Amino acid sequence: AKSNQSIYFDDVTLDPQKNTAPTVTLAATSNLVLGKALTLSATATDTDGTISKVEFFNGSTSLGTATSAPYQLNWTPTTIGLYSLTARATDNMGASTTSAAVSVQVALPAISPIAAVPTSGNGKVVNPGFELDGAEVDAPAGWSTLVGNGTPASVDYTETYGGAHSGTYHGTHWRYAGAYEVYTYQTVTGLPNGTYAFSAWVKSSGGQPTAQLQAQNYGGSLLTTAITATNGNWVQLTVNGINVTNGQCEIGFYSQAKSNQYIYFDDVTLAPQSVSTTNSVGNFSFEDDNAGVLAPRQWLTQTGGSTQAYASYSESYPNAHSGTYHGTHYRPEAYQIYTYQTLTGLANGTYTLSAWVKSKGGQPVAQLRAQNYGGTLLSAAIPTSTTTWVQITIPSVTVTNGQCEIGIYSQANAGQWLYFDDISFLPASASAASSFAKADLTATDAAVIPALYPNPANDQVTLTTTVAQESSVTIVISDLQGNIMASYQRKAVAGENQFVLNTNSLASGLYILRIQGSDTSSAQRLEVKH
Repeated sequence: AKSNQSIYFDDVTLDPQKNTAPTVTLAATSNLVLGKALTLSATATDTDGTISKVEFFNGSTSLGTATSAPYQLNWTPTTIGLYSLTARATDNMGASTTSAAVSVQVALPAISPIAAVPTSGNGKVVNPGFELDGAEVDAPAGWSTLVGNGTPASVDYTETYGGAHSGTYHGTHWRYAGAYEVYTYQTVTGLPNGTYAFSAWVKSSGGQPTAQLQAQNYGGSLLTTAITATNGNWVQLTVNGINVTNGQCEIGFYSQAKSNQYIYFDDVTLAPQSVSTTNSVGNFSFEDDNAGVLAPRQWLTQTGGSTQAYASYSESYPNAHSGTYHGTHYRPEAYQIYTYQTLTGLANGTYTLSAWVKSKGGQPVAQLRAQNYGGTLLSAAIPTSTTTWVQITIPSVTVTNGQCEIGIYSQANAGQWLYFDDISFLPASASAASSFAKADLTATDAAVIPALYPNPANDQVTLTTTVAQESSVTIVISDLQGNIMASYQRKAVAGENQFVLNTNSLASGLYILRIQGSDTSSAQRLEVKH
């Protein structure tokens, strides 16, 4: 300074410099096809420092971080839907700023144009494993789609998500937002007339109002098998007894479902079926209710005079022919009652109706009956047998209209009773071929009642059963509402057989296990405990 120049100073402080937060913007395409990668690009600056990182988010979920310019991230969504994406920039002093959200709609691929694949006409399912397109498509080769009002066609497609039963792809019914109705089907032509089984491996979330395998337009009425929750496992389901009379059959998968409910389907077959393995009678052993009830499931009653419907019921007293329960007719006063069911979807041909019975005897009328099959009423008198179960039979029931009404009829005096159990309706050839002498077995013979071990079961159960000759058997596990939860086809040798069945996919609870074969027909209770 020069002479007489001055400065004054006072109240000196040393303060940190205030940091200014960075700025950041995010850029991304607003629409994306599922399975494609999305490039997220952020522009970030800091006026009084440097950018240390930019982190990308879907909602509150971090997708990844970029630590140097250009601040980018390649991200591939795994499901369809609407995503809200942001970028958060952080500077060298720790200050951060989050960008405005960018909405990205991820959708299924558009329907891919494919060359038409005609029905082979040789009785084969086209594209049974959904591998023919070699890609995920909305219109799988060989299959057609019908949708309900308000349902987009995109609810039916093929994909790899979740893993196929075999190969790479499987069929799917699913919609993220909104109820839907869809039917995926094909018509198999060039079939020799005869009896067929339609099978497929499925997975299902469960809970749908309706989810079914369907078979129709084969010359008979619609046949279905319900698809229920499979607990994340592939389960094989079957529509049995498809009596083709016109050389073709339409097979398909039908869903009437709510938001986010799904079915997967794969490895479809339509194959000739030996009708001798199927007993057409529902709840034939009176085990389905798992209790003694006044109205056994799948059976109806008709009364005469002043008789009340409770003259017919199921019970365990004093013992069943197999399993735990049997049907009963009894009243302390005179009564008249008919317990029956109508079997539909039958292949026209000759059948044998059989039932195991006990009776006090003395009834004016006690009969096993078959009617409404295209011919006149047939009946077999039920004999007196108070201590021993005996089998009675009506042979040569010639079905010409695809159905038959079967039943037990009693016109009885006060205190007269009739027990009935293990009722079967089988093609006559199957009945004639059976040499299994059930009447000669005693309760101490291990061949009489199939054994389940362990019961309760956890992950698996071993079924031990005896058959007279080499044959195919069908083992079905259903819940107490009659819904089929699992079905198995096994080859049995003459004599004792042991079949190990996987129960890991079944929820803890009570089930009915049925064995149906050309010479055996029984039902057992199975408990699963995990």
